[in-house]
Amino acid sequence: MPRRHAVIAGWLVLTAAATAGNAEVVVHLKNGRSLRGEVVEQTTRSLRFRTASGIMTELKPEDIRSIEADVPSSPRPWPAPRSRPAGPTAPGLEHSKRCPADCRLCEQMFRYSLDSFCAQVITRPRQAPIAVKLGAWPALQVPACSVLGLVLLGEGDANRPGLHQRTVLHLTKYVSTWAEREHTWLRGHRTWTVAFATLFLSELHRMAPSAALRRKIQRLVRLLASARQGAEGWGHTFQRTGYGPFVGVTIWCAAALASAKEQGVAVDEKDLAAAYAGLRRSIGRSGGASYYTDKRSLVSVGRTGGVLWVLRRYAGDERAEVRRGLGFLMRHVDSAPHGHASGLMNFAWAALGAAASNPTAHRRFWETHHETLLKARRRTGEFAVQPWKDLGWHDYAESDGPGEAKGTTWPDPMYGDAWATVWMLLAWQVGRGRCVLARPPNGVAGE
Repeated sequence: MPRRHAVIAGWLVLTAAATAGNAEVVVHLKNGRSLRGEVVEQTTRSLRFRTASGIMTELKPEDIRSIEADVPSSPRPWPAPRSRPAGPTAPGLEHSKRCPADCRLCEQMFRYSLDSFCAQVITRPRQAPIAVKLGAWPALQVPACSVLGLVLLGEGDANRPGLHQRTVLHLTKYVSTWAEREHTWLRGHRTWTVAFATLFLSELHRMAPSAALRRKIQRLVRLLASARQGAEGWGHTFQRTGYGPFVGVTIWCAAALASAKEQGVAVDEKDLAAAYAGLRRSIGRSGGASYYTDKRSLVSVGRTGGVLWVLRRYAGDERAEVRRGLGFLMRHVDSAPHGHASGLMNFAWAALGAAASNPTAHRRFWETHHETLLKARRRTGEFAVQPWKDLGWHDYAESDGPGEAKGTTWPDPMYGDAWATVWMLLAWQVGRGRCVLARPPNGVAGE
């Protein structure tokens, strides 16, 4: 359909069309370059701009030659040949004061993002359900499929005929196929694969129990138990290497074992207790969680949230270490997205940790980060990888401020926007009070 163009010279206020949610803008710079994307915010002194690749930048008036608004006559959702999701917004709706909880606008935006993404997933090849940049690599596909599957289970309509049920079946077949396999493609990251598969299939069993599924989960639990490297936890691989065990993967392994135990699967209590103890040891004097359980490193906000989530949600732990951890999380809650490796995973960990701690922490997290999430969301419904940093605090010199590690945030841009979307949907669902991973131990959803 034809598009309307508006060229704004100099630093005139953008037209309503240029700043609307259905507008694509081209900023022409005086140095000859042009940037295509969306205007996030304009003041008299600067223009906050998100490029088409999802990078946030700030431009000054003196740098801009002109702004061109390329306005489609209607929103352009993701391709959905088998399902047509509802529109991205409804006229007249506004975000609630408790957003994203009890927010009609967030509900519609969330469903639009999820439905659009699922409509894409069910049309993709069976060997690569999620459109991550690394394609059919199962060590990445299984975690991504599992996270999306957990989101769908939280929506409560995965057991009714429709788009979500078809997507869950598609994801379950893929995860089940690769969960127990030993393959060259998995060898370097097999622990991640088994942990995420165990967690997803255990929550699926909660919704649709069966003897066959429970037997499969039991086999996965035995695999995880065999891979634990002493009291320190788990590493990337099943084999002992010089890299050793670390907190990030141990968070998911402990959650997987605990979730399986809730579903009646036999789990060695000593294994689970050791996993909890290792996570507890990672919490330092400041309350921040270290990278390793057995030696100190910089402590970070997201990792602390992940540790708190497991200890509070599954162990019901209220020890002094956990209270210190919550204090650290709340002191630095604004830095939740900035963490080692995948900032997206760190953001979800922090959201889960706040939700598992208490309603006040949960509310404060989303007062801080509701805009963080929405600004990462494109008008087409998906989320863009963000240029977050790897920030960490010295445990005994917290007042010195964080230090930044270099070259350690490569996973998110390497994996791409589909990876970003599954994690941001999970975090958003935590904020809406629907996430199965944020339920209290008795399995009853609530704040």
